[in-house]
Order: sequence, then C-alpha cells, then structure tokens
Amino acid sequence: DLVGAAERGELRLVYQPIVALGTGVVEEVEALLRWVHPERGPISPATFIPLAERSGLIVEVGRWVMGEACRQVHRWHELRPDDAGSLSVSVNVSARQLELAGEAERLIGVVIASGLDPRFVTAELTESTFLDDPNWMHEQLDQLRRAGMRVAIDDFGTGAAGLGHLRDVPFTMV
Repeated sequence: DLVGAAERGELRLVYQPIVALGTGVVEEVEALLRWVHPERGPISPATFIPLAERSGLIVEVGRWVMGEACRQVHRWHELRPDDAGSLSVSVNVSARQLELAGEAERLIGVVIASGLDPRFVTAELTESTFLDDPNWMHEQLDQLRRAGMRVAIDDFGTGAAGLGHLRDVPFTMV
C-alpha cells in the first residue's frame, strides 16, 4: 500500500515548530511525515518508516519529503518576504538514502528545484548513520554541507556513538 501513496495524496507533512527560547520566535520547523491510509486511517510512522526502510521505498519517500518540505518553506518565504531568512526546515534523511551513490546530489537537486536556498535546510540523520561506513557517509554529508545545507545528528545519545565521534563527523549541529 505504501507504493504510490505520495501520488495518491495519502502522505502528508506536518510541521513541528522549533522556537528560540530567548525571543519566542519560530526559527525552524521540522517536517514530520504522516500517512493516512484510505481504508485503515492514520498509520503510525513507527509502523511504516521501518517498512519503507526494509523495502527500499525510503529513498523515494525521502526525496518526496525533502521536496515537499522545501517547497512549503519556500512558499512561506514568498508570503512573508520580510521574514525570509528567518525560517528554516529540518528534514530527516535515512541512512539508506545516503548509501546510494549519487543520492546526496539528488537530494541537493530536489532542494534547488524547490526554489528554497539550501542554507535554509537541515538534513537530520540518526547517529547510527555514520557508524557503519564512516568514510562513505562523511563524503555524502560533506556534499550536503558544500551545497549550503546544515547537517544535524538527530536523537544523539540513543545509539552507539559517543562524544568522541563528534569531532570526526561533518555535522554542523547536534
């Protein structure tokens, strides 16, 4: 059922605001994927994300999420040009995506095609992402950073990485 869910309009993004505590200003939003199945109703990401990972659909779904999130934030920038530059978007990127040769370039292309400047995009990856093949992953993350995107570790401390790994990984935020 997940195959073609985006084309059928079953996938949606919701945006969790990230607020600066000192000012109360929403500086960033995190794009969160939701699937509303036409017969089963809402399906938990805890159910369908692992399925997408195992089946390889996460690559297609991940590109869709990146494109939709960037297009939406670009629209918000256009609606409030005085605030442009103050709102960024954070998107979870799967390790499965970045394991594919050329996927970093494709994600950069998706961002550019959306019209959003890559400096307003943060790619969030779990810490386990860079443990399996750190050299390959470093190259992929460096490509994202060279394009202007920020790269963040999501849920740091929940996996096997420790603080010693941070100095060797090209992340811009944790």
